[in-house]
Amino acid sequence: EQVAVEKLTKLKDSLESELEEHETMVSELTEQVECCIGAENMVEKLTDSNLELEEKMLTMANELSDLEALRDCYEELEEERMATERELREELEISRNTHFQLTKKIEEQGEQNNDLQGVVMQFRSYVNQLQAQLKETQAQLSQDREETEGIDEEKMQQFAQMRAQLLEQSKTVSTSVSYDVD
Repeated sequence: EQVAVEKLTKLKDSLESELEEHETMVSELTEQVECCIGAENMVEKLTDSNLELEEKMLTMANELSDLEALRDCYEELEEERMATERELREELEISRNTHFQLTKKIEEQGEQNNDLQGVVMQFRSYVNQLQAQLKETQAQLSQDREETEGIDEEKMQQFAQMRAQLLEQSKTVSTSVSYDVD
């Protein structure tokens, strides 16, 4: 019996030691399971995070595409603005040159107008002188007629021709002056 008790004690010790090993093993496996559960939770979190990051990445890629399209549009608009600015500067330069030329022409026309006004005044003065001479000649002719009623017909015709010539010159000058003024 004692052998049986010894065997049983040995068996008991052996079973207790096995039990401790198994409990240690169970404890380690429990820790591993808990770690696996934690890892699984972490994998789920990482998967969710990864999905969120993929969505953000797609959103950012779309935004980047939109921004690139906006940049291209901006560059086109900037090129058009620069071309329009160049055209407007050229038109402005042409307008300035035209304005300068027209201003110069106006000044020249003003000077020419002043010169013509001087010529018109000279012609008027000359016409007035001719008219005064004509009146003097007519008065002289009238006086001479009265004085020389007995003078022959030939001298009368000469005076009449002279009078007609003076009248004709007066009309010609008067007509020239009126055309120049217009």
